Amino acid sequence: MKNLQLIFVLLFSILSYSQVRFEGKITDINGNSLTGANVIAIEKQSKILDGFGISNESGYYRLSLKKNIDYEIKVSFIGFTEFVFDLNISENFEKNIELEEQAEALDEVELVYEMPVTIKGDTIVYNADSFNTGTEKKLADVLKNLPGVEINEDGRVEVEGKEITKITVEGKDFFDGDSKLATQNLPAKAVGKVEVLRNFTEVGQLRNVTNNEDNIAINISLKSGKDKFWFGEILGGVGNEKRILAAPKVFYYAKDFSMSLLGNTNNIGEPVLSRRDFYRFGGGFGNLNARNGTSISISTDGADLGGLQNNQAKSIDAQLGAYNFSHAPNDSWEISGFAILAKTKNIIEEKISRNYTNGNIQNSEDNVIQDNQQQLYKFTTAFNPNDRLQTEYNLLIKSAENLENTDLISESFRNSSNQPSIQTIELDEINLYKSDQPSSINQELKAYYTLNEDHIFSFEAQHLSQTEDPFYKAIRDIQPFRNIIPLNTNQSKFNINQNRIVETDKLEAKLDYYFILTPKSNLNFTFGITDVKQNFNSSIFQILDNNSQVFFSDDILNNNVDFKFNDAYFSLNYRFITGVFTMEPGFTINSYKSKNTQLARTETNSFTDIRPDIRVFVKFKDSESLRFTYNATNQFTDINNLAEGYVFNNYNSFFQGNPNLESAKFYNYNLNYQSINIFNFTNVYARLNYSKRSNSIQSRTLISGISNVSSPINSNIPRETYSASGRVDKRFKNFKAGFNMNFNFSDFNNIVNGTLTEQVNFTQSYKASIATNFRDKPNIEVGYSYNKRMYDTGNFKNYYYTDSPFIQIDAYFGKGFIFRADYSYNYYRDENITLNEYRSAEADLSYNKDGSKWEFGISVTNIFDDTSINRDSFNQLYSQTRSYIIQPRYAVFRLKYDLTSFAGGSGN
Repeated sequence: MKNLQLIFVLLFSILSYSQVRFEGKITDINGNSLTGANVIAIEKQSKILDGFGISNESGYYRLSLKKNIDYEIKVSFIGFTEFVFDLNISENFEKNIELEEQAEALDEVELVYEMPVTIKGDTIVYNADSFNTGTEKKLADVLKNLPGVEINEDGRVEVEGKEITKITVEGKDFFDGDSKLATQNLPAKAVGKVEVLRNFTEVGQLRNVTNNEDNIAINISLKSGKDKFWFGEILGGVGNEKRILAAPKVFYYAKDFSMSLLGNTNNIGEPVLSRRDFYRFGGGFGNLNARNGTSISISTDGADLGGLQNNQAKSIDAQLGAYNFSHAPNDSWEISGFAILAKTKNIIEEKISRNYTNGNIQNSEDNVIQDNQQQLYKFTTAFNPNDRLQTEYNLLIKSAENLENTDLISESFRNSSNQPSIQTIELDEINLYKSDQPSSINQELKAYYTLNEDHIFSFEAQHLSQTEDPFYKAIRDIQPFRNIIPLNTNQSKFNINQNRIVETDKLEAKLDYYFILTPKSNLNFTFGITDVKQNFNSSIFQILDNNSQVFFSDDILNNNVDFKFNDAYFSLNYRFITGVFTMEPGFTINSYKSKNTQLARTETNSFTDIRPDIRVFVKFKDSESLRFTYNATNQFTDINNLAEGYVFNNYNSFFQGNPNLESAKFYNYNLNYQSINIFNFTNVYARLNYSKRSNSIQSRTLISGISNVSSPINSNIPRETYSASGRVDKRFKNFKAGFNMNFNFSDFNNIVNGTLTEQVNFTQSYKASIATNFRDKPNIEVGYSYNKRMYDTGNFKNYYYTDSPFIQIDAYFGKGFIFRADYSYNYYRDENITLNEYRSAEADLSYNKDGSKWEFGISVTNIFDDTSINRDSFNQLYSQTRSYIIQPRYAVFRLKYDLTSFAGGSGN
């Protein structure tokens, strides 16, 4: 690795020495600086775009060019006549350029298409081909080439440090609410331009009266240039050990209608839509009352099925069928939607080692089989008869069927209560079965009306109807919780079952009135409600050896709870701009009412609260800003924490709710800085956050051996969290470099066996990389990441470390060959010993003859055939490290056919 880095540095030095700097200032004929002018350098012999730059706020530009090469230089700016000249230089050269205004403006769409980067207000438009290196296969590959854009480990897009949930294609929604389906399925060769829409809002009337700095969307403009066209691909593959892959994709776009059809079936370890993705898929529904100072979380995934670690397991079989459409019958009306059906089967094998706060140690081997089926359907209709009125209705339906079967062997080392130095070994063979069939219907209505230039009205409402029915079964050798459950002990094994049903009805609505005082100030009055109704039923029963069922009638082992919550609120915010500052102080008044009925008792609570909030936005310049926000939130729990009857969290964890829980107060301070310099392609992002909770909901736990019974309580002991993150990325002509760091420190207290225990979690991560960025040579990226985690559970303090150097190779050669390879080495250890060393290595070779629709390829995963990787985590009862089996080495031969055609129509 050190030799490779040395070679890389030498290569960097040689190539840097062969470059010369071409720079100067761009003005109009009156000497006024032009910001955002494009300067491009085209090699006259090869006709290749070799370099480009954009003038900064002072009109200054800079390019790095090769020595003694003939270039054609083009300088352009919207509304000005293009300036063209020839250039050949052998040393640094400075040239100031004056542009003349045109009598008639050029067509902006044509100009944007020709330039590598164009800035239009809050929109940055990238011409994809100006950044592509020739090895791109899908949209994710295109986006990774762009300044300030990253693809995270989950396959989702991050821009300027923020995750993007909205991607449109030709201005039309593409599976709204998630970016993963777009990045992994849109073919790279179809992408013409990428538009990064900063300060994005779908409501034009509210653009100048609301804060949208955190809202970023991406629009993909396709290459066709035709009124009607379709494209796509059919991909198939086979590999060793009966590996298969089939993934057809078809896309059609016209002015009034678009559709996308995706299919995928594979057993090569690529879950197109995992169960985790399913629960994250919001369908474009936002948090309606995010700013009203109230939070009530409606629980999902009540079965608590295990998730994949980094989308890896011993075996993953996945199937997906998805359809997305958009139709505009006329200029005022548009309907759109999607349907997604996904199915996965996962086989998970893992070894887990836990260190409990009471000194006990548990080692377990888990063998898990999961079967998951998910369905999502969305329908949207928008009617906008004129510029003053905008309406929209959304419907999102989600349902799933999830099954999980686990065979587990647990070996625990228990301290003797009389002589703690003496440990006894307890073995238990357990079969666990979990299932659920959750479903939800979410509806949303929006209406925005501009009465005149001084008065704007906004109405939004959401209604959620949700059902969860998690089922739990444990068959084990050892009798659990013998002081709580009166099990029949004359059985070969203890077969314990639990039914649960949770029904939720939630209505949120708010009316906003914006009074425009001046062009730089406005008042925002908000009236809103949140109304929640929930019902919780559970029961525990034992199945005997003769298959008869024994239900336990004890009140403490059953639940029948009704819960109602209501929040009526009013808020006032004053937003004004002065100089570089945008200030928005405000306050919210909430009136709360709650009621829960169980065990023939009713608990009611009502109170009124007022909280200030403030937001300060400092815009130093268009590319640099600082934002500070402060807000306080009342956090309420839902019915799951209120139900007083016992429920199983897991085979060794019992939970009892607390009907007397009160809301917690959450104070949050956030500071964000960003600098996006298109002139020198340097991006800097930094974030600091401090949060403090009072009257927080914490746990009171009794633990015996490795089994525990917990219950939530309100605590006046503060719970604090500090976090910081930063990222810097810099692009040179043929190189790019980046550095990331993250810190998270949390300090909280829980009561374990009657003793107040302070617990601390401190995690640090760092990542640095440098990569070449050639268009006509192979590209290489070398990087290093380092992670350190400290878990202090009161009695134990554990440190875990992971060092991960990595390298990526990306090469186009031989008129049609593309080679790509990824390698990382992971050194995982604690303070004393090495826990694991594992490698991740993949390679892919493909061939596509120029002009042919056929592509042939072979890919190999887990090249070194490593067997396991590790993760660690921490909670109030234990710290744990887990080693899980990953898929063996697979070689898959692929065949792809490109579907591209045009359905007629004239070119634009």
